[in-house]
Formats: sequence, structure tokens, C-alpha cells
Amino acid sequence: MEEEHSESTLSLPISRIKKLIKLDPDHVSSTESANYLLGAAAELFIMNLTEQASFHAKTQKRKKISYSDFYEVVHNNDNLLFMKDLVPKTVPLQQLVNENKVILNNKKPSEDDTIDEDSTLSTPQPAQPKQQMLPFMMKNNSDTQEDAVMIE
Repeated sequence: MEEEHSESTLSLPISRIKKLIKLDPDHVSSTESANYLLGAAAELFIMNLTEQASFHAKTQKRKKISYSDFYEVVHNNDNLLFMKDLVPKTVPLQQLVNENKVILNNKKPSEDDTIDEDSTLSTPQPAQPKQQMLPFMMKNNSDTQEDAVMIE
């Protein structure tokens, strides 16, 4: 006897889970039970990751979970090393400026600013209309070995 699963028992919407499943290029189709199981597994994974980050914050005598807690959990747990590219170490902006990986853009952004792949400097466009853009530009110099970072 198959048990019916209700969407209300999951915090994540089933429609979003289906969209994520369809992102897999090898995906053909999946049953409602499989979608529910993947949603439940995702929720358990998120809960476990959050609990570990919370424990790390408590060991640091803090009540607030921060990005650094997730960084430490991911990079110190062998089971989570697959996420190390998703949770990189943060670098202070001043350090990037000092290392010439980011430069200060003194001009005000205008409507005509576009990203030009041929130029060594490019001006990023805000992703959302009310998003604030910091006056920094990416340094894209092919002479240097290190990759430059975009700061918005």
C-alpha cells in the first residue's frame, strides 16, 4: 500500500523541486514519490548543515550564525567537501584593492555602460533595479596569472 505524501509536510515547494530536477540534462521524468523524497532529503540536508553551523557558532560563543560558520563546516567536514567551491573563503575588500585585483572606479555609472569583453576594464550592471553598485571595477589583465574578482 503506497502512502500519499502531501506537499504541506515539506517546507520546500514541490514545484521548485521539480524545476531543480529538470535542470539535470540526463533527467527523463520522475514520479511524485521520487519528487517528495528528493524534497525531504534536501530539507534534511539543509537542516543538518544549519545545525552544524549553529554548533560552530556556539563553540565560538556567538548566538548568530554567520557565513564563516558555514565556511568552516564545509571545509572541515569530509562529507561536505563537494560544496567547497560554493562556499569560498571571503576576502576583505581592502586586501583585494591592495593586491590590485579590484580597482576604484571614479566615474558614475550611466545608462550607456556595458560590459566590453575586449577591454581590460569593464563596468558591471546592477542585476536588479534597486541594487546598489559599489564604485569598483574588475581588473582583467591577461598579463597576470591570478584571476581578478568582480565586486558589486
